[in-house]
Amino acid sequence: MKFRDVFLLYGSWSAAGLNLGVSPPANDTNVTANASGHTGAAGGNVTNVSRKELPSPDAFRNSEVWGPPTWFFLHSVTLALPEKVPQEQQAQIKNLVLSLQEVLPCPLCAEHWRKNMDEDPIEPHLGSREALVDWLIGMHNKVNKRKDKPVMTRDQVLGEFQLAYDKFGRFGGYQAVLGDTKSAASGLGFGLAAVATVLGLS
Repeated sequence: MKFRDVFLLYGSWSAAGLNLGVSPPANDTNVTANASGHTGAAGGNVTNVSRKELPSPDAFRNSEVWGPPTWFFLHSVTLALPEKVPQEQQAQIKNLVLSLQEVLPCPLCAEHWRKNMDEDPIEPHLGSREALVDWLIGMHNKVNKRKDKPVMTRDQVLGEFQLAYDKFGRFGGYQAVLGDTKSAASGLGFGLAAVATVLGLS
């Protein structure tokens, strides 16, 4: 059973009033509401939902954790494009990569991304899949050099991603790119198998 299925099943049990024998941590805040956020038809409360307080945002800025999944996602986006990228999709890709300079968890990483975009803008590469694949590998290698990590050739990147997307799942999926150590942090908490790649982003 997948994590998502367990989560949904837990929710359905809770809505039915079943006690799973799980005690909330001491710093949890109890909220009483039904699925729509209101009391039931008879005026009674339907569900007790335990909400954990959010940790500090600083706890989630480590690029060694979120960087590999982000790179995996971005490389997958470019590799999955059609050979000639339609105009509408070009605009969407441009918006995606530009938005990173505003939303990356690490402010310093966001600033580095902004500088890299200034040095090598995406616009000349938007027309074709091949150009975007090469552009992103180049952007990734800028980061690798700054972090004293190995520079990846195009053949190396394509080889790793072909293993990751092997249709029979023989080579570990995204872990073929991430590796066991780097995938552990993202995989444990959130099942972030959809996004990850060779090295960190900062």
